[in-house]
Amino acid sequence: GNGEVVEWGYSYTDSGNPGGISKPAQLKNTVALESGEYHSLALLANSQVVGWGRNYSGEATSPDSVTSALKIAAGGWRSGAIQNNNQFTAWGELGQQVSSNVKDASIGGEHTILLKSDGTVSGLGSNSVGQITPPTFTSSVKTISAGGYHSLALLENGKVVAWGANGSGQANVPAGLVGVISISGGRDHSLAISNYTDTTAPVITLNGANPQEVYKG
Repeated sequence: GNGEVVEWGYSYTDSGNPGGISKPAQLKNTVALESGEYHSLALLANSQVVGWGRNYSGEATSPDSVTSALKIAAGGWRSGAIQNNNQFTAWGELGQQVSSNVKDASIGGEHTILLKSDGTVSGLGSNSVGQITPPTFTSSVKTISAGGYHSLALLENGKVVAWGANGSGQANVPAGLVGVISISGGRDHSLAISNYTDTTAPVITLNGANPQEVYKG
């Protein structure tokens, strides 16, 4: 294929909003996509980053210093890219910030979570509910994900750790959740894929007013 980007749904620029950037026509050779609140990012095969949509905070305008991106991230009114020297550059709301020795990055509503090359986890941006202050981990961190105002870490032992906002139970990891291979944080909820094998029917447990659905199999 030619890696052409197709989009649908609400368009910030097509809706007549000022201060936006339109998606380039026939945007091709794309290898990865990320989306923020009202903007989008594309990582091209030549390691360039293209942005479009809302740009009031500069979130859709990649800095000139980003020329060799390997991975991109977007969330809220913010964007970021990890380059081939493991340097992470963030731009948009809060201005431009640079961090070195970054292995993985994820952007939430108003914060960014970084997994450093030495295995430590740090953060940038708002810490209003402790979303960039991780707890002590019992195992090495494999990957991370930033939600709206909470954060997740997948450990090498297949367990998940969450911290930050918990108004909807999004930081309450279900008891017994093991064998996790992938995680994702939404605005007020969290997701995990587990390779734990069990033929029993789906189990629903109640955690206060917040149901937790665990589908096994």
